Amino acid sequence: MAEALIYIAGAGAALLAGDYGGRALFRAGIPDEYVFPVLLVAGVLGFWSGLFLTHTAALLAFALFTFALVHQIADQWRNEARRLKNENKRLSYALDAEKRRVERLRKHPDKSG
Repeated sequence: MAEALIYIAGAGAALLAGDYGGRALFRAGIPDEYVFPVLLVAGVLGFWSGLFLTHTAALLAFALFTFALVHQIADQWRNEARRLKNENKRLSYALDAEKRRVERLRKHPDKSG
């Protein structure tokens, strides 16, 4: 039971560490393509060594692994949000242009084409 509580507390700590660590690396300007593989390897190696050494090392490895996953998911969400924002802007401009064209044709039907 106590061991389960340790892992549950570690999962919560890992989520916080992933959140704060992701923000810190983003502000530091580390390219995304380097962050995820390094943390993934560190997390896996730390987890396996933690199984044989201490619970603290295993929890730290779990925190690193969770941080890497949270960082990757957040990056994908940011990219998708940026893509949708650009698509929305493009469609808005196209709609405005079409409204102007229809209004122009309505005012001057003989100048169509």
